[in-house]
Amino acid sequence: MAEEAVPTIWLHFIHASDEWYLLAGRKLPEEARYDGYLQLENGVGMLRLLKEEVTAELEKHSGDQRTRRISFATGRLAYPYIKKYAEQIQKKYPNLEILGYEIRNDFFGELITVSGLLTGQDLMAQLSGKDLGECLLLPCNLLRSGEDIFLDDVQVKTLEERFRVPVRIVEEDGADFVTAFLEEEAEPTHKRRQMYEQTDCSNSWKANVGKSTLFNALAGEKISIVKDTPGVTRDRIYAEVTWLDKTFTMIDTGGIEPESKDIILSQMREQAQIAIDTADVIVFMTDVKQGLVDADAKVADMLRRSNKPVVLVVNKVDSFQKYMLDTYEFYNLGIGEPVPISAASMLGLGDMLDKVAEHFPNQEQEEEEDDIPKIAVVGKPNVGKSSLINKILGEDRVIVSNIAGTTRDAIDTKVVYKGREYTFIDTAGLRRKNKIKEELERYSIIRTVTAVERADVVVMMIDATEGVTEQDAKIAGIAHDRGKGIVIAVNKWDAIEKNDKTIYKFTNKVRETLSYMPYAEIMFISAQTGQRIPKLFETIDMVLENQTLRIQTGVLNEIISEAIAMQQPPSDKGKRLKIFYTTQVSVKPPTFVIFVNDKELMHFSYVRYLENKIREAFGFKGTSLKFIIRERKEGE
Repeated sequence: MAEEAVPTIWLHFIHASDEWYLLAGRKLPEEARYDGYLQLENGVGMLRLLKEEVTAELEKHSGDQRTRRISFATGRLAYPYIKKYAEQIQKKYPNLEILGYEIRNDFFGELITVSGLLTGQDLMAQLSGKDLGECLLLPCNLLRSGEDIFLDDVQVKTLEERFRVPVRIVEEDGADFVTAFLEEEAEPTHKRRQMYEQTDCSNSWKANVGKSTLFNALAGEKISIVKDTPGVTRDRIYAEVTWLDKTFTMIDTGGIEPESKDIILSQMREQAQIAIDTADVIVFMTDVKQGLVDADAKVADMLRRSNKPVVLVVNKVDSFQKYMLDTYEFYNLGIGEPVPISAASMLGLGDMLDKVAEHFPNQEQEEEEDDIPKIAVVGKPNVGKSSLINKILGEDRVIVSNIAGTTRDAIDTKVVYKGREYTFIDTAGLRRKNKIKEELERYSIIRTVTAVERADVVVMMIDATEGVTEQDAKIAGIAHDRGKGIVIAVNKWDAIEKNDKTIYKFTNKVRETLSYMPYAEIMFISAQTGQRIPKLFETIDMVLENQTLRIQTGVLNEIISEAIAMQQPPSDKGKRLKIFYTTQVSVKPPTFVIFVNDKELMHFSYVRYLENKIREAFGFKGTSLKFIIRERKEGE
């Protein structure tokens, strides 16, 4: 049988991504070099294809004298090319004014220059106060595929509310690129042609000794930082655990290093001792794979002196058959029978909890629903968050040192002030992403967001000696976006040289930087001296009250009617917006539903106008307001 001829297919062996050419400052290859764009999904040829598509689309347009001011924003790498393509459009439409903004990636670090990894936080911070024209254009690769959400969970509508201009998401083909600048409609499909695609992420949690892994397994969520770095879990964490008919509070300590002289380890040891002193039952965890070590014996001696019930747990017994004999050496500690478990594999936890529950009182105690207000204290590292809580408590309950980023976990602290209970959540300090040296700092940032979500009121601390910064704006934005009550506490005010205008200048600067949250209350305090701490509690109480304030529907609609009479609702093409009625549907934050004839006519600027009128009438100091627009046919 004759051998069949094999056709020769000429393809290039190597294709460099667009990023290579951009970083090198080289021109993009001609279209033929990309072999029909076979590796587009890998970032090879995207900009070249966009150029060809833009050119082809513009050939269909004759141009005109339409007038429009519009802006776009993209990453540093692609910005010069996008600007060039925008200028091509301007040549045919000379009355178009196009404003371009190059966005620096502060979230992941300045070395990350691709647009696909930009976040909503960076856009809000860097475009704040900029002229955005009638509309802001953003590439769709900034968003999660098929969603109007950025990588950091900020929504597109949040940008629209912040900047008070519409935001249009531009698809990655040249046709949509051109029509977006010309204000012509194209159906959005969120096509993705870049290599950096956001996917659902899950943390891979490793254990060190296994204590925090056990804590998280029992709590049902990843409450403690878990990583194979000694000393990661620095502060005690609280969680409610229920086993059979028993409900108890579990405390995760920072571990005990009996002989360490390191300042952090030394304070961790003190924290663990506090936890031991306040506990009813102590679970002492050891490691079967590490075996019995000298430190275990020293910790056992410490626990014996506490005169508290101790349950000895031997962790990492992934196979009872393989490791059971190894657990017997832990009898030598003299603190009871070792209970073999595997926190990671969830083995033996029932037996351990049975042992723990044996030491609880028999009488059933119904716990009242926790109505205690939760106050999250947030801010940059070393701004004084833990110092503030310690001053309120009058004891060193939270680790405080002059090492930035000392408090790595968010911890709950009960506070009673003038007969009222509060739960203060001290969070890990947020720092600029490009300054993060250790991976575990990222966990702390996630924890800060979680703490804010748990809180009723957020105390945003700013360092008076540094002034309000872009990073402060990012942190405050987390609370604002989640509708929390907000108090801005300018700390270290005692360290500032002042005159009669200092406080007004600083207030104006804060208002300018945090312009998206004019409702926030501003205070000037000193955590070190206790200056204005009583006033801080008064302000927190006021914000808590406003967060739960309810307005009767009749009274609310009277205010809305007066507002409409003073300024008519917007109209479009002869059709005017009609507002039928407004009602408050929830609190924390106060949420209002406005029923209208056509929600497309309800421009966010008019919503803002109505919000201002509601605030004039009812205050709502310190809390954001949420508005939901619903359509209703006339007569319904």
